[in-house]
Amino acid sequence: MNNMLLIAVGIGFVYYLAYMESPWVQYFFKEAIVIGAVVGLIMGDFKTGLMMGGNFQILYIAGVMAPGGNLSVDSQLACCIAIPVAMASGMGVEEAMVLSVPFGVLGVFLDNIRRTIMGFWTRRADKHALEGNTKAIMFDGIGGPLIFNIFLRWIPVAVIVYMGVDAATAIVNAIPEWLMEGFKVAGGMLPATGLALILVMLNKPMLLVYYVLAVVLTQLLSMPIVAAAVIGGVLAILHVTFTTKAEEA
Repeated sequence: MNNMLLIAVGIGFVYYLAYMESPWVQYFFKEAIVIGAVVGLIMGDFKTGLMMGGNFQILYIAGVMAPGGNLSVDSQLACCIAIPVAMASGMGVEEAMVLSVPFGVLGVFLDNIRRTIMGFWTRRADKHALEGNTKAIMFDGIGGPLIFNIFLRWIPVAVIVYMGVDAATAIVNAIPEWLMEGFKVAGGMLPATGLALILVMLNKPMLLVYYVLAVVLTQLLSMPIVAAAVIGGVLAILHVTFTTKAEEA
């Protein structure tokens, strides 16, 4: 078994874990920066994986919002395919981001397929509940869906990563040019949309100051996103500390 096959299987497993429906596993692997770091470890280049994951975290920050439990974009699929393919082929971060956008959208359709097919296990569970078959109910609720997700998520990602740039490019090339341009525009809007959604959710106009600061640092001063994120983290701690003290006073 060659090294690339092991890497592909490992990265497919990461995507599988991201949808394992287990709170102590699923939400850890939902974050792009975590996926990037793990992919970097698997591929033997932790630094590059972490840097790409950090950039993807900003790109797909809108993905943290799932109104009604419906995915707006599958950032996990986008990261699990674009990051390893980019690292293996020597792509830059911007090229990897463009490659990731169509997969992020395709992942939403994949999730809709999952929801449709998972209804089969629900009907089986109802049938076994009427029969009082608790072991079968456990399988319908846990075992069956986990096995199904191996074929829906783990294997497809492993195959695409193993086949590399050619496979990913073939899939992207099969998408009409007008739709791809739409993906590129949407990809450029995702960070701003995500931040705007979070600011609206928090209902604190004062936080717009930090949004403007982030734009100035990254766009006008060309500061790396990871460095800007560290500064933002420090400012967030200071903001919470001083506003809490002011409220207590």
